[in-house]
Amino acid sequence: MNIRVCVKQVPDMEGALGINPETGLAANLAGQERMDRASAHALEEALILKDQDRGHTITALTLGPPSHEPVLRRALAMGADRAVHLLTEDAPRDHLAMARALASALQAQTPDLVLCGAMSEDLMAGATGPMLAALLDVPFASGVVELRASGDTVEVVREVEGGARETLLLQLPAVLGIQSQARQPRYPTLTHMLRAGRQTIGTVSIPALETAGLPPRLKEPLQGRAVRFLTGAPEEKARDLFAILQGKGLVCAR
Repeated sequence: MNIRVCVKQVPDMEGALGINPETGLAANLAGQERMDRASAHALEEALILKDQDRGHTITALTLGPPSHEPVLRRALAMGADRAVHLLTEDAPRDHLAMARALASALQAQTPDLVLCGAMSEDLMAGATGPMLAALLDVPFASGVVELRASGDTVEVVREVEGGARETLLLQLPAVLGIQSQARQPRYPTLTHMLRAGRQTIGTVSIPALETAGLPPRLKEPLQGRAVRFLTGAPEEKARDLFAILQGKGLVCAR
């Protein structure tokens, strides 16, 4: 079975965060980026399938500028067989444009199964996966936490509202959105890391993406009330606090 995993490079949300003035999106102030967590879970599900059948092949794809190559090196180090970089000038932000570019590349590859994260950490929309499935005209399921492939079908367990789970049987080919609460992604092995460092990554140049609609820009909240920290001995803090409250008419001196 030919498996394609769409992986995405996103700002590291565990560092100091700010707002990118050009895109209006959350950004790591130190410029640190990593593989999106849901993408890592999607890759792990593909690797579990390969553990069960060594005949499966896994190709990782990413869509973005040359600076996003590290996410593909990471995918190779985790165990992907091949990697393809769909090159764009800038990091894409329009979901339909991303889905169209991925669909164009995948249609030429005719995969049996396409896995992606149910929702990326940067845009938090969960829109690209279902759009991709619609463009490929194949079945889709999101919120997937487990999957088992057999012949020309795949059985998936997905989370639904209220924490409940349901099981679906889908005909292949199909697109699945993997939940970030799925099974824990594995760490790269030294052998795979060495191989990933020297392996050739395929590239496909993507023409300028048509923009149908961008996500809303983030804005820093306007400063409202000021904050004052009281210092000194407890008696001094008490006097200062009393003076502040008295100035606001909240207490009266006796």
